[in-house]
Amino acid sequence: MKTDQGALSATALKVSPTGEYVSTASSSGIVNIYSYEKSTNALSKEPIKEVLNLTTSVDTLAFNAQSEILLTASKWKKNAVRLLHMPSLTVYQNWPNFKTQLKFVTSAAFSDNGKYLAIGNDAGSTYLYNFKHYS
Repeated sequence: MKTDQGALSATALKVSPTGEYVSTASSSGIVNIYSYEKSTNALSKEPIKEVLNLTTSVDTLAFNAQSEILLTASKWKKNAVRLLHMPSLTVYQNWPNFKTQLKFVTSAAFSDNGKYLAIGNDAGSTYLYNFKHYS
């Protein structure tokens, strides 16, 4: 059995579509990312990245189909969404910005080809974003 060091209480778990990564979220807002080696069937003992960008419970985790982007979101604070670039393990600092009004995010999903990102909120609205990189 594996314990997640940064988690006070686990709130979400997601395996990347390519099987390279496992991400865990906690009630404290910490998201840990572990590498997974398919050939040895082993999960890294320590997180390869600890994301501390959110301060409220993380409820939503979503990878794009290529496992290049991880979305983390909290429904407990307005616009509490972050995107992580997996190859470099860095959080995008330019999105969301002050003009982005997502409100309280309750769900998110990437399209199968990674070209689109849909984000739903507590008001029943869905926002659709286009990633031109995957056009």
